[in-house]
Amino acid sequence: MLSEIKNLRFWAVVGLAAASVGFIYIDVTGRAEVRASLMIATAPVGRVLYWADEVRRGEAERAELEERLTRENIAIGRADGLKRENDLLRSYRHVAGPVESELVFARVVGREVDTWRRVLVVDRGTADGVARGMPVIGTDGLVGYVRSAAESVSLVEIITSDQIRCAVEHSASGHAGLYFADETGTGHLSYFDRDLGVEVGDLIVTSGLSGKFPAGLIVGYVSDVRRPADLMYLEADVEPAQDLDATRSVFLMLWTPPEADVE
Repeated sequence: MLSEIKNLRFWAVVGLAAASVGFIYIDVTGRAEVRASLMIATAPVGRVLYWADEVRRGEAERAELEERLTRENIAIGRADGLKRENDLLRSYRHVAGPVESELVFARVVGREVDTWRRVLVVDRGTADGVARGMPVIGTDGLVGYVRSAAESVSLVEIITSDQIRCAVEHSASGHAGLYFADETGTGHLSYFDRDLGVEVGDLIVTSGLSGKFPAGLIVGYVSDVRRPADLMYLEADVEPAQDLDATRSVFLMLWTPPEADVE
């Protein structure tokens, strides 16, 4: 559009220049009636130039408005992002209580099919204070821990990975045991006495005894309980509290286990 207007302006200017030469000639020769006719004939050229200038100004104003709107949309997007982060943070504090730790918000940016139930990729790394081994949580419970960290991204081993072993406790009784997942991503409990009153729906939280995670993080809920007669321990399945398939953002806990003071 602007290039067409520039071409139109060029030929209009050429036309006015020719008309000016005609006016000079007319002034010299004194042919007033011819001069009047020429002025009438060239009037549309002036109107075209005026229209072209109006269109040019309109295009410039539109471009300026679009740029301003883009800046405002970016600012609104950033504000919305901060609001979502704050809402998530408040949700986390509502469900996880006992742990005091600085949290770093991160987005899930990658997930490979062959490690779907094992690894997440998040957009925070060592530049944000993240280090290997740090716990990772969601708004509803434990996600996993940082398996490795680069400058701007980290790999998170999630609790449905068969590589994770986590010391947990039965929230209702305080009895401690072990959580682990099999190759299908199903979570299980081990080392819980078969006579312990574990029931479907009971809450399982981290105990802090293994040193991998602080105590009090929600792991999940008992989804099935079996008490084989020939075993000392019960068998139980655990459904993670955090919906790991739907997780799009997490918090990385800048937490390291306390050093044991052994004499």
